[in-house]
Amino acid sequence: MLLTATDHGLASSMLSPPIEVPSAREQLRIALGRFGTPQMVLRVGYADPAPATPRRPVAEVVDSSVDGSTDPTPRALRT
Repeated sequence: MLLTATDHGLASSMLSPPIEVPSAREQLRIALGRFGTPQMVLRVGYADPAPATPRRPVAEVVDSSVDGSTDPTPRALRT
């Protein structure tokens, strides 16, 4: 569902504070007219694109000393 929303130009974010506090969770349940316990609050709408998250270089993250290989592909996926 989140990928489909993104594909249609929508942004989404999951909010947990409204369901972490029992009294707020109960108020949300009543406002929604539901009998179960709310599990998540999802905000969906239009927003300006956010900048890409910076990534560390692979060599900083992958420890090639374990098997002596410099190939960052996990061993199980190598052919």
